[in-house]
Amino acid sequence: MAGLKPEYIVIHTAAIDDPNCDAAHIDAVHRNDNGWDCIGYHFVILDDRHPQKNDGDLEKGRDINMPGAHVLGLNDRSIGICCVGHGDHAPFTEKQMETLCRTVSELMDAYGGIPLNRVIGHREINLLVAEGVLAAKYGTEKTCPGKMVDMDVIRQAIQNYRQTCD
Repeated sequence: MAGLKPEYIVIHTAAIDDPNCDAAHIDAVHRNDNGWDCIGYHFVILDDRHPQKNDGDLEKGRDINMPGAHVLGLNDRSIGICCVGHGDHAPFTEKQMETLCRTVSELMDAYGGIPLNRVIGHREINLLVAEGVLAAKYGTEKTCPGKMVDMDVIRQAIQNYRQTCD
């Protein structure tokens, strides 16, 4: 796979409390509000509130071979996955978690075995800053993927999925 050579997979929340939120909606926000060429995430996982789409549906975002626009300092070496909803207000749905585990597992394998400890939430960029992997200017005050989203639980769920599906 030419183009992006990801070392990390970064999990996000849309932080948009709109039931119609999907990849097209986020794309429009990123274009209109941020002036970007397209959506910043590579994948979007829908929640249970969309009136025409299913909970857990996976939608393509930015071309996987293009660097993302989702986490300063890692855009050129990470894949961004956004779960619709607002992680400060509610955890990911069960269907979102199922799709997230499957998608992350597939991406880990497809890109040369990205290790589970490199599947991080956006806010965990601060750990990379603290470890000296990234410069301090890349630190964030964001809670993304949200206060109600425990990345250790997500990593454990991914590990369980991988053990079950092997």
